[in-house]
Amino acid sequence: MSKIRFQAKLQGRRMLTGKWRHAILITFLFVLLVLGVSLLEKALRTSLHIPQLDSHMLLNMDPRSALISGVFCVVTFLVITPLTTGQTEWYWHLAQNKERPIGDVLGWFGSLRLYGKSILLGLQIIWRMALWGLAVYAAPIVLMLIDEFILGYESLPSAILYLVAMVLILVGSVFLTFIAMRYFLAVYLLVEKASRKTTDCVKASVRYSRSFRWEIFKFQWSFIFWWLLCYLFIPIFYVYPYYSISSVELARHVLATKRTKRIEGEDGVIAQVTLKEDQENSSNTQ
Repeated sequence: MSKIRFQAKLQGRRMLTGKWRHAILITFLFVLLVLGVSLLEKALRTSLHIPQLDSHMLLNMDPRSALISGVFCVVTFLVITPLTTGQTEWYWHLAQNKERPIGDVLGWFGSLRLYGKSILLGLQIIWRMALWGLAVYAAPIVLMLIDEFILGYESLPSAILYLVAMVLILVGSVFLTFIAMRYFLAVYLLVEKASRKTTDCVKASVRYSRSFRWEIFKFQWSFIFWWLLCYLFIPIFYVYPYYSISSVELARHVLATKRTKRIEGEDGVIAQVTLKEDQENSSNTQ
């Protein structure tokens, strides 16, 4: 199992050979849209004199500021989700050695059905993670409320309770990240066959990833250092394509493994048979 991450990254780098120019242009489009939405929000805040941070460099708690942040979070989601789905599809075909024009990354904007599916899939994953987050963070939130409104801040029990709450938040965050691996395959199942229902993509992702979640979790964390480098901006044009194609390779491996059934014959020969339903699904790619 430990070789899966290495093989996915190695194969990903191989698939990008000769395709880096296309991958960088696709990444540039993503960065351009993100920066565009961010600059639009900044311009609106400047014109309305509603800064995102207050004089103490803390988050501005003005309801108007929260409203602006909320609106632009929605706008970002509505713009970026179909784009990242299109990019995932482009890398999916690249992993199959299929030439696709760069403009295809915008394909999920070109059809109301496809656009709606990409948004719906994102929403289904978000609300599921929100429910998990509510369950995970309920206990530390209750402890912090007890600390603030019952014990006060200047006592030993208060300090201990606060420390326990922080530890629970940290552990819960790691656990929540692991839970998110349940939905790792959902977008790949959608781009593999766009006619699939988004609910089926989510359910299939949970089912297929069951014995691979720890491996997917380690794969995601292995990119932490690379993502930190992206704060320098330039590395993102290497990291984003590298991560995208490596993720596709990992997803393809997991799906192929889960769709293959090992059958041992009477003569001891082991055959690998693709399950009929999944064989039909994988042959009907978009």
